[in-house]
Amino acid sequence: LREVRPRVSPDVFRVVWTSVAACVNNNLLNNVALGVDHSNGTAAEFVVLVSLIVSAFEEFTRRPKTYFKLILEASDIFSMDGGECGELLREVESLSDSESVGVLRARNIHSLSLFQATQLLSARGGD
Repeated sequence: LREVRPRVSPDVFRVVWTSVAACVNNNLLNNVALGVDHSNGTAAEFVVLVSLIVSAFEEFTRRPKTYFKLILEASDIFSMDGGECGELLREVESLSDSESVGVLRARNIHSLSLFQATQLLSARGGD
């Protein structure tokens, strides 16, 4: 992105870096957070990776977290201990979808779908 920035207009560059951010956000969620077995400490690695990615985009925006909501929420789930994830998963699974969404919102999980959140909680709840 540093190579592209001086070669294009500010408007074009904004489209480029926000598109890159969206791709990173979606691909890391789908292919790493949801697509990898996290039983061998990779959840902690994911948390570090997300922090580094958000930091890397600070030079392009004052609010980089705005562009990485999915992976930040996944990181928050991966930061919980397994017991906490297991309890939250059992609570969410015992409720209706709308009630479950309310429980997740109360835990600041707003961007992940109910399905994505339960998949992540399940991956951590088995620790």
